[in-house]
Amino acid sequence: DIEYLALDVLCALLPLARPRLLMDGKDIVYKIILPILERKRSNELVVETCFTALWTLCHDTKVNSNNVSYKEIIGHRKTIISILDQMSRHLGSEGVQEKGCMTLWLLSEVYDIKFLIADLNGVTTILIALQCHLKCLTLQEAGLGVLTSMSTIPELKDIISDKGGVDVVLCTLWVNVGHENIVIGGLIAMSNMCVNSKTNEIDLIGYPEVELIVVAMMDFRMSSQVQLCACRLLRNLALANQNVNLMAILIDQLTGALEAAANNFPSECGERVDFILDRLLSV
Repeated sequence: DIEYLALDVLCALLPLARPRLLMDGKDIVYKIILPILERKRSNELVVETCFTALWTLCHDTKVNSNNVSYKEIIGHRKTIISILDQMSRHLGSEGVQEKGCMTLWLLSEVYDIKFLIADLNGVTTILIALQCHLKCLTLQEAGLGVLTSMSTIPELKDIISDKGGVDVVLCTLWVNVGHENIVIGGLIAMSNMCVNSKTNEIDLIGYPEVELIVVAMMDFRMSSQVQLCACRLLRNLALANQNVNLMAILIDQLTGALEAAANNFPSECGERVDFILDRLLSV
């Protein structure tokens, strides 16, 4: 319809026009995009295009005359509510979920917005999106990006864990284990969430988790990021004796993967590998 076509043209112009459009602050978001997103009956193409416009605006790293970043201008409570509400209304739309997660990922770079997403039950919305569209690689990477960004804060990582975030991340990794960026995002998220900040206890893992980490390390032997993220996760998990006992079941495969990581990336992985192997040999 006309509204969709007009938004589509706006999105095409934004990469060139966004510095000028945002110099006075909030007009494009609060006078054009939000009124559309706040409507309960906006169709999915219109919603997806609104999300694309927000995502494009979020990419601008400049600040206005008041030293406020564009992410902070866009990431107002009303905006987050509208994004999450439309994602919940259009669960079956891969495009809406993808663009919604991509926008939230960029917005979550702002410290206060991480808490805002959590306060508005955004973690549940993101976990549902990840589960509903497991084969959409961009969505999976962006959704994991939001969880990774939020899980750097102790109280938020506990919220993600309590809502079943670890299980969802594991499912995402198994389905997309051949895709490096998703593997990296998943391993970082798992590593961030494996320590309970309230009890200071290490999460206990099962055989599938260890097997998944070994598979990822073997598949991406020459990726320093995958190896570093895997070694960091294994090092954290190895702090719990029960995890070490479980890891010992796959000691041959695990030792081979760890030694390869230490040989290929000694400065990044060497010390972590030594610690993990020492723990395994102590069993």
